[in-house]
Amino acid sequence: MTTPNTTCLYPQLAPSTAYDKGCRCARCIEGRRIVVDKFKEKNPDYYKIYHKEWYAKNVKQKLASSIQYYKNNAEKIKIYREGNAEKIKTQKKLYRKNNAEKLKVYEAMYYQENTERLRLKRRTPVRVIRAAMNRAKCRMLRMGKHLVPPLNPDEQARLYKFYETRYYLSESTGVMHHVDHIVPGSKGGLHHPDNLQILTASENCKKKDKIL
Repeated sequence: MTTPNTTCLYPQLAPSTAYDKGCRCARCIEGRRIVVDKFKEKNPDYYKIYHKEWYAKNVKQKLASSIQYYKNNAEKIKIYREGNAEKIKTQKKLYRKNNAEKLKVYEAMYYQENTERLRLKRRTPVRVIRAAMNRAKCRMLRMGKHLVPPLNPDEQARLYKFYETRYYLSESTGVMHHVDHIVPGSKGGLHHPDNLQILTASENCKKKDKIL
């Protein structure tokens, strides 16, 4: 980066010309800014096209630069996002609406290029456990919303513990285990930690909708 100078190196030249030659005094910087602003006013689409072409040619460079910026300004970004949550939400919604086709193409390309990485990521224990919890909740909701009561943090933690235990039992023993509703949803049983137990898959299939 060129260091600004206090006195003009080329006082006989026009500010923008002196700037092009390397002068960074206040006069030349202001003169250059005026020229650029006038050019932008006359050619509003020039920079849009230029930036679009530049990004297309320098995707990796731009990505690396963005990652570094986020690392260096993590706290600042966090404060801004917390203070402008609603504004950011509205902007994202509008962007997705105006760029639906573009995002669809991008997501398809991204998935194609990162299929294996995404597959492995989806198979992490926490994701598998969360997915199992969501499927069970959706099944109960289809039977009736009254079967899925709101849970406090302690109850949510206990619910997660059931599915976590089921996952690691299945992994360690090689025998598939299920999280079963003691009183089935078809008989009014709630999707609640107090109504859950862990059974092997074969035991659960034999039980069906009985109350044992």
